[in-house]
Amino acid sequence: MFAANDYMAIGALAALSTAGLRVPGDIAIAGFDDIAMARYLLQALTTVHVDLIDIGSRAIRRLVAIKDGASGDAPRHEVVGTELVVRRSCGAAATPASEFDPSTDRRRRHT
Repeated sequence: MFAANDYMAIGALAALSTAGLRVPGDIAIAGFDDIAMARYLLQALTTVHVDLIDIGSRAIRRLVAIKDGASGDAPRHEVVGTELVVRRSCGAAATPASEFDPSTDRRRRHT
């Protein structure tokens, strides 16, 4: 199951547990945005990491350029890099010691 964001994925984890389903035994789940809480759940959440600071910086630069008249009002298409952060909720193996150590996350960068 892929949730639109990590908060929805966390809600799905709770609902699946209530329904008697095991994550990841019966179903795997992943979210999007890599909130800090995602790595600390009992079944650490697999998620897609995006650099929110970079996105905010791009937005501010675009707004300033529009305000200063240096940029047209035409829509622009920008590609933001992402990383798939593989954790236990999709069945990735983890040791108890590594569960809370973000440096052990398996990441795959996508641009």
